[in-house]
Amino acid sequence: VLGENAASAIVNARTFEAEKVARERIQVFNDFNKAQSTTLELDKLLDIILKKAIGILDAVAGSVWIKEGADLVCKVAAGPTAGKLVGAKVGVGSGIVGSVVSKKAPIIVEDTEKSDLFSGKVDDATGFKTKSLITVPLLHQDDGIGAIQIINKKDGDDRFTKQDMELLSSLAGLSTSAIKNATLFEVERKAKDLHTLLEISKEVSSNLDIDSVLLTVVNLTNQLVPYERAAMFVKDEKEFILKAVSGMAKIDTSADPALKALDNAADVIEKDLYIPDAEK
Repeated sequence: VLGENAASAIVNARTFEAEKVARERIQVFNDFNKAQSTTLELDKLLDIILKKAIGILDAVAGSVWIKEGADLVCKVAAGPTAGKLVGAKVGVGSGIVGSVVSKKAPIIVEDTEKSDLFSGKVDDATGFKTKSLITVPLLHQDDGIGAIQIINKKDGDDRFTKQDMELLSSLAGLSTSAIKNATLFEVERKAKDLHTLLEISKEVSSNLDIDSVLLTVVNLTNQLVPYERAAMFVKDEKEFILKAVSGMAKIDTSADPALKALDNAADVIEKDLYIPDAEK
């Protein structure tokens, strides 16, 4: 009887633990989905996905690679060498990332010092020490569109496990539709931008009235780069003259102190000027 009770207690404890893990996993997936639904901008979306994955796996670094033609391009990266990775390219089928995409299967390197899969070339170039890594494909309708790679546990003595790989694969599966939608959104936005540029070019080439051309540019450019106001100046022999302001058919600096200040400042600006926050 005592043995049966002990066995029953063990089974109940394991069931409770399994249910707890399942509940935690569902919460992780819900939080992950909620986070990635906040934007349609591809780079922002990939950054959210990567940072969430790194946090969930308690990792140090990672990167997201997206397929462009025959190459995979690192779109976002996080960690000590992120700046050296963004924009890097590898061929589909080349290296761990390329192999993962071409074979549509994840790869885990639990200990790089004991693995023939890890070459160490990136570490040599960046000075970063990779101890353990997971790379999983991003699959959309069975098409490899990219990969997520996560590197090193925060606890330097820990290594990634197959359970970590399964979790990252699940997160990647949740991400692909959002990534595909963001990619399509980006393509549509570029097409719209091109159309706007063509409209501006058409107006510029067909209009000999400089004032009309400048007014067209300050108003239509808002479709490319949203802004509250744009102004254009033309320089004569001695000074810059305010010639066009978006949303204004006739310029009246006396009625707008901010516009008057901009007009006065134009003559002293000798190079490109960027002010991220005018109030500061």
